[in-house]
Amino acid sequence: MNKCYFLLFFCFFIFSCKVSVDDNDLDKKRIENVCDKIMRKFSEGRYIQSMEILNQNSVMDSSSINSLKETITEQMTNVFPDFGKMKTYDFVKEIKIKDFIIKRYYILKFEKYFLSFEFVLYKANADWTITSFKYNTDIDAVIK
Repeated sequence: MNKCYFLLFFCFFIFSCKVSVDDNDLDKKRIENVCDKIMRKFSEGRYIQSMEILNQNSVMDSSSINSLKETITEQMTNVFPDFGKMKTYDFVKEIKIKDFIIKRYYILKFEKYFLSFEFVLYKANADWTITSFKYNTDIDAVIK
């Protein structure tokens, strides 16, 4: 009889641990999908929508994101045409620091050049959020 109770308790313990791990994995998947969606919108030339998604899923200040929108709009007109037509994006790598910080790197491909993107994700309690978003023409961070 004691073996039955032990087995029942053990199964309950394993199941409760599995549920909490699955919940964390679900939220991590959610934030990864958000990053992918931001990149997809950006690659389609819908950068304003990508910044709105960033604003909804980030702890970044709204005024910073608005400033970023203005910068991107200016660069879309004056800089990015020299890169050629936007083609697609690729997820490059993810660097995990413990269980609570992740850096995700993407490359946005143009006909003649590229941009590298970096998202910093942070897990506060059980939820993941975007704490930083950068893009530039520097490849060093991506290849290290």
